[in-house]
Amino acid sequence: MSDFEPKVSVIIPTYNRADSLSTAIESVLSQTYRNLEVVIVDDGSTDNTAEVVAGIKDPRVRYLRSDTRGGAGAARNFGMERQREDYIAFQDSDDVWFPEKLEKQMRLFAQEQEVDVVYCALWRTEFGVRECIPLKDGRHMGGDVFDEMLKGNLVSTATAVVKRKCFDAMGMFDTSLTSLEDWDLFIRMAASFNFGFINEPLVESMVGPDSITADRANWYNGYAAVIEKNLGAFRKRRRLLAKHLGSIGHGLCLAGDVARGRRFLARSALANPFRLKCIAALLISLLGWRFYSAVMRLRSARSGA
Repeated sequence: MSDFEPKVSVIIPTYNRADSLSTAIESVLSQTYRNLEVVIVDDGSTDNTAEVVAGIKDPRVRYLRSDTRGGAGAARNFGMERQREDYIAFQDSDDVWFPEKLEKQMRLFAQEQEVDVVYCALWRTEFGVRECIPLKDGRHMGGDVFDEMLKGNLVSTATAVVKRKCFDAMGMFDTSLTSLEDWDLFIRMAASFNFGFINEPLVESMVGPDSITADRANWYNGYAAVIEKNLGAFRKRRRLLAKHLGSIGHGLCLAGDVARGRRFLARSALANPFRLKCIAALLISLLGWRFYSAVMRLRSARSGA
């Protein structure tokens, strides 16, 4: 490493994850970049999380407990409010960092002074399928990524190191969102700050059946809330807005909330009247959830044949 070794505060929110927490913490303590602290924010756990943390004998570990369960975003905010380091990173209690993650990210900060957020790729395993995120399908990954961020989140929270000044300027996680609060946060930051990208997966993420990410109805509610919150920016990109509204409407229809899904499909059609598949989905939704689901299953089977 160079002389550029500022201290990094790594915040880990956790709730009843005692079985995986020690592995997540150890992957941070084993980083080749040594100047760090680990702030464990216990979001009201009822298992033996406190005992697991107490058993880790490393002075770089701090344990904080919030007696009111507020979710991952609130827990991260709770941790940030109680430390003042200039660089903040996040780890999830069921993820694992590769040993050189922080070193490579902090090296990029040192090399590119104009960069305020550095993120990397990760391996995500969900329902037995392992893939590299974000998909590099021709997207612009670094520098001014605001337009790219509006297309969909590039940054998983566990992959990011963020300068404190970004939170001071743009605020912290929006605790009113039921999911995708990370996407909302990085949309806000991308509007004013430059991003750096490590084109290498340096995090291993496992999406379990109890994960917020795996709760599809909750996920679509968060998706809709992020679009509504940033509607001004999306309205300037009507085709993109139509695509997002159509995706939300389709997802809600499949989840059984056809009445609400239909409203999003109608808004999508208004935003882009030439999006014929959305208009078709809107018409099919008029016949109810069973018919909609059957048609979409048939369409999926045909496209996969």
